[in-house]
Order: sequence, then C-alpha cells, then structure tokens
Amino acid sequence: MSGFSTSWLALREPADRAARDAGLIARLTEALSGRKRLAIVDLGTGSGSNMWALAPLLPGPQSWLLVDNDPALLEQAQDSSRTLTDRDGRPLVARTMLRDLAQPGWEDVLARADLVTMSALLDLVSADFVATLARAAKGAAIHATLTVDGRMACLPEDSLDEAVFAAFRHHMDGDKGFGPSLGTRAGEMAASQLEAEGFRVERAPADWHVGPDQPSLLVALLDGWIEAVRETGRLPEAELSRWAARRRAEAEAGSLELRVGHVDLLALPL
Repeated sequence: MSGFSTSWLALREPADRAARDAGLIARLTEALSGRKRLAIVDLGTGSGSNMWALAPLLPGPQSWLLVDNDPALLEQAQDSSRTLTDRDGRPLVARTMLRDLAQPGWEDVLARADLVTMSALLDLVSADFVATLARAAKGAAIHATLTVDGRMACLPEDSLDEAVFAAFRHHMDGDKGFGPSLGTRAGEMAASQLEAEGFRVERAPADWHVGPDQPSLLVALLDGWIEAVRETGRLPEAELSRWAARRRAEAEAGSLELRVGHVDLLALPL
C-alpha cells in the first residue's frame, strides 16, 4: 500500500526515475525474454511508477495487476496505463485490486505471477511480510526498487547532521503498519530471506541526489526529515530548530544538496 499523497508521488518521480539501477533492469529483462506472455503484480502501486519504468522495456504481451489501498491512486495508475506499450509496441492489459497489504491473506494476489514489483515498500514492511512474499512468489522474479538503506548526507555539512540522521533512522525503523519494520536494514534482510527461499539475489545502489534544480522536492524532503526527527524526541528542540533554520535558508539560497541512500533488489528463482 502506498500511504503517500499524489503530490508527494509526483514530486519524487523524477528522482526515482534517475535513481533506478539500469543494470538490474537489464538482467530482469534478459531473464524474462523467453516468456510468451507476462503476468506482473505491482504491490503498493501508488500512481504507477513501476509500470511506467518497466513496461516499455519488457517483452509482452503484458498483463499488470495493480494493488494498492488507495482507490484514487489506482484509478490514476490504470488511466495512465492506456498510453503505455511493451517493448514491441503492444498495449498493456492493466487491472486494479483494492487491497490492504498489512492485512493477512494479501499474498493471494501473487497467484500465477511471473514478476512481482514494488517501489519504496520494503523498508516499511516486516520480516513476516517478506517471508510471506518469498513463499508466495516462488517461481516468479521479484524487483524491489528504491528501498531506503539509512545512508544520508547534506552538503554543506553541519555539526548536527549525524544526530539528525540518527534520529531519522530511528523513526524509519518504527512500526509503519505492518508490525516491526525492516526500516534501514530492509535491503540486507530481505536479500537474506529471499536467498533462504531459493532465490538468486542481486542488489545495487539507487541513490537520490536532490539539489537546487529540484527545489520543491528538496523542501518537501527536508520538511519530512524535520517532522520525523521531531516525532522521535531524540534531539533537543533548540538544536533541531537551529539545524532546520540553517537548512531552510540554504535551500532558499540554492546552496543545499541532499543525498538519500536507496538500494534496488532483483531476486530470480534458481
């Protein structure tokens, strides 16, 4: 499930597109090239970014099952699918399913899937969720992109950066509705669980580099960090306010760059 607003998903889309690892996508495409047709299940669809990124590169015919708990986002994603084609120019078949992935039994959506995709989801879910995914998706490929891994940086640097980042990581590792989240350990822990279930797993960096050329995303990301750190109570308010004031001034002056570490994961059945 996405759990994110349409405006946030639109803001992050250019950064997501630039960050996705092309090498893993190429290996996924090669692994699926012999299929006569592809059944793809996209978990936590949001506005459909995985479909837009992958459909034109993959063979077909393709049928997509778009799964989310937000009906408005599902409608937007399905509408956008009408202009997409596979790599051979054939139109897609896209269906939607309204489903809360935090509820038991969600895994039935994976029946008969050749490929399972997700974006910015693994760091929100629990180890139990990944274990269920690994069992239910046996025989399918899994492509999980843009998982936060805890690496963060601000340029220029500030003496409070590490305290802010540590508090944000603590927030990331909290329960996001699925039980104890994998958080910043998600890439490593998901890889281990999938390998234990018989998948061959590769990972690659998929980092965001957000600078003055993306001012709206820069400010939204900075505000999100500040709010999350404040919720943890792990940094004195005076120190957080000083850090926030400096960073907002730098953003307004066009001198701030934020870096956010993500990892992409590809799991192929052995």
